[in-house]
Amino acid sequence: MVAPPVHHSAVLREGGAFFVKTKSCAGFSIRAGPPIAMAAAAPRWKETAMLVIDMQNDFILPASPMHVAGAEAIVPSVIRAVSAARERGVFVVWVVREHDPWGRDVEVFRRHFYADGKGPTSKGSKGAELVDGLVIEEGDYKLIKTRFSAFFATHLHSLLQTAGIKELVVVGVRTPNCIRQTVFDAVALDYQQVTVITDATAAAYPEVHIVSCHMTLMRPAATEEVWALCIVVGLVHGDGVAVSNFRNAYYKTSLAVKLMWIARK
Repeated sequence: MVAPPVHHSAVLREGGAFFVKTKSCAGFSIRAGPPIAMAAAAPRWKETAMLVIDMQNDFILPASPMHVAGAEAIVPSVIRAVSAARERGVFVVWVVREHDPWGRDVEVFRRHFYADGKGPTSKGSKGAELVDGLVIEEGDYKLIKTRFSAFFATHLHSLLQTAGIKELVVVGVRTPNCIRQTVFDAVALDYQQVTVITDATAAAYPEVHIVSCHMTLMRPAATEEVWALCIVVGLVHGDGVAVSNFRNAYYKTSLAVKLMWIARK
C-alpha cells in the first residue's frame, strides 16, 4: 500500500492540530501537542469552534428508522475529538435535530415518518437525546436545527460571530447531508478554515463518505485506508498529487460513479 502524504504537518501549521499520525492505528488520532506548540496555538483555539452534528440516538442506534449504518463506529472518535477540543479551550456546539412529533417542521420527504405523531428526534423523546458517551457540559452550547445545514434558519452564525469564532472543526453524521451542507454554508459565510475529521464523521456507506469528503470544499484528515482507496480509483496519484481539480462538476460526478461501482464489484 502506498503511504499517504503527510497531511498532518500542513494541518498542524495552519491551526488544525486535531490530526496527529500515530503508529498504534492506521489513521489519525487525537492527543495533546507539546506545551510550547499548545501555548503558541492558544489564541487561535479561542477563535475555533467544534460543531458536533446529529449524534443522537435516532441516528446512531440500529433500531431507528433514521439509523446511519456507519454512525455507531465513530462514537469513540467523536468522544475523543470533543475531549481534545475542551482541553484546548475550543467552543463546543452541539447541533441537534428536535422536531415537532407530527413533523410540521420536517422536510417534505421525511414527513411520512411522523404520521403517528411519534416521529424521529421528536422534542423530548429518547431518540432526540445524545448517544451514550456524549454529554453537554458547562460552557458548551446546544443548537437546534430542522434542516441539513446547521446554519439554515438558525442563529448559529450570529452565535459564532459573537463568540469571535473564525475557524470550524466538524464531526458527526451524516457526511453527504448535514456535514457537507454545513461545510458549504460555512465556506460561503467566510469562515477562514473549515476542517472535517473523517474518522469522526460517517455516512450510511463508506464509499459515499469518501466521495463526500473529497467533493466538499473542506480539509479532510484521511486514514491510510481511505487514502489507499483514493489511489486505487484514481482520485490521487501515489505521490499524493491530485489528478484533477475537484471543483470540476463533471469530474466529481464521474468519480462518485466510479467509487460506487468499485464498491459493488
